Amino acid sequence: VDVGRFVAEGDAAQLLGQGPVTVSSQVPTAKSQPGWSSGALDDLPQAARAPFEAAVVDRLVAAGYDTRNANPEGGQVAELRVTREVLAPAEEKRKPVSGAAAMEVGTRGSGYGLALNVDMSKPRAALLSTRLEARIRDKASGKLLWEGRAAIATRQGDDDWTDGKIAGRLAAALLDGMGSAPRGSGPTG
Repeated sequence: VDVGRFVAEGDAAQLLGQGPVTVSSQVPTAKSQPGWSSGALDDLPQAARAPFEAAVVDRLVAAGYDTRNANPEGGQVAELRVTREVLAPAEEKRKPVSGAAAMEVGTRGSGYGLALNVDMSKPRAALLSTRLEARIRDKASGKLLWEGRAAIATRQGDDDWTDGKIAGRLAAALLDGMGSAPRGSGPTG
């Protein structure tokens, strides 16, 4: 997992890891959410983001936040974005058996050769990068208190890496030590 976290400087960052927080996972647009990464990334549809939202809520509770008693006027808001990008496309299906034959005729005789190649391996599925981005803002002032990104590469359809497991791994890496981390900025991971 590749992780980068950035904490606001000053007294505002002391508010992290305490009080009520609301989790928001809307698909950002360039106008409404400046600063979100863009490019060849595809935002996951709302229905597919549920495991990521749940994993982030679990980690925020572990950090000391109150996610059950959200205050509409005060507290903080955690804005989430989940994107997926194809790093390497799936390999094409190939013929499992291939071969070649050669025949030689000359003045000293003749020869015949046969080569057979048997490849029983399955083509590899697409390599996907799943990226979880989060921002924590003060609701009253709108000031950005914390921002982080975490990404992981997995094979599409891998039974060992379901969306729930990916979400848990990304949220744990992203919010690790949120309530007790020393204040400062910079990439980690």
